[in-house]
Amino acid sequence: MNPGDFHSLVAEFSSISLDQMDSVSFLTRTDTKYIMNNDRLMDVIREIQKDYYILEIDGTREFSYNSNYVDTAGFGMYFDHHNKRKNRYKCRLRVYENSGLTFWEIKHKTNRNLTIKKRIKINPEGSSEEDIQAFVRKHSPFHFNNLEPKLNSRFTRMTFVNKNMTERVTVDRNLSWQNNSREIHLEGLAIVEVKNESKASLAEIFPVLHKYGIRPGSFSKYTFGCAFLYTDLKQNLLKQKINVLTKYCHATSSKCIDHA
Repeated sequence: MNPGDFHSLVAEFSSISLDQMDSVSFLTRTDTKYIMNNDRLMDVIREIQKDYYILEIDGTREFSYNSNYVDTAGFGMYFDHHNKRKNRYKCRLRVYENSGLTFWEIKHKTNRNLTIKKRIKINPEGSSEEDIQAFVRKHSPFHFNNLEPKLNSRFTRMTFVNKNMTERVTVDRNLSWQNNSREIHLEGLAIVEVKNESKASLAEIFPVLHKYGIRPGSFSKYTFGCAFLYTDLKQNLLKQKINVLTKYCHATSSKCIDHA
């Protein structure tokens, strides 16, 4: 992918503001994820240009995210995801770097395959630990004092909204993870996620993805970050997908960089 061509293509989209997008900011939703390389991403974006807006804030269309994930000492949340357990959780401190906003966020994947996201804003002057403890206790089965930092995840995101205002499509690129001893970068990879209230309302982007033979698949930044950074963890069910991710990186003459 030529970065100049990519940004020129993104610039052709009509924009939508954050306030206008609020009506499709689903906190309870169905998520469908797709993994592709950047070359295929360009094909998809080119085809949806007439039917989607792109989020723009202060002239910016691709935003930086910085997430610090916590888990139990025994990686309970990781293993719930690895073992495909229902009613699983992720807990993170997320910084929206372009706006400076910071939230503690909890994502809950239910038995009905719905994703419920709860969050509490962290004030610049600091939020009380009691408030954070109460938030975690209310929205998860965990106690905040039993959670510890596991990894940092960074990526950039573009958000597209269909012109019927019924769905959002996020595109995450430039993924990296780090802990105290390692740093991993996946270049040339894109994670596309379609978010709507129900699969009954089929997303407009689905036929485009089908046209290019792109099939849905699961991807958790936290789970794969743990697998990359903590190689002694059990990851039998992830090995095939890790090989796929590596293939996508190499398919674009990019790199899977490990700063061990």
